[in-house]
Amino acid sequence: MAERGRVGSEAIDTDADRYPSLEHVVAALLADENIPQTAIEKVEITCLASGEATYRVWAARAEEPEGGYLPA
Repeated sequence: MAERGRVGSEAIDTDADRYPSLEHVVAALLADENIPQTAIEKVEITCLASGEATYRVWAARAEEPEGGYLPA
């Protein structure tokens, strides 16, 4: 049986996946001020079942990525 929590008067099924849509994640990523405004070599996005996402962005020829967290 699924565990249930409460947020306000709404029950939450903690066993249900709430992965974000690609459109939501990309829009949030583009709106993030920490993204380099230069040419981008690589982007890595990890979507979590909680609805959150993490990302890493490599600017062109960068040795280390910039990373961040996108809340649900």
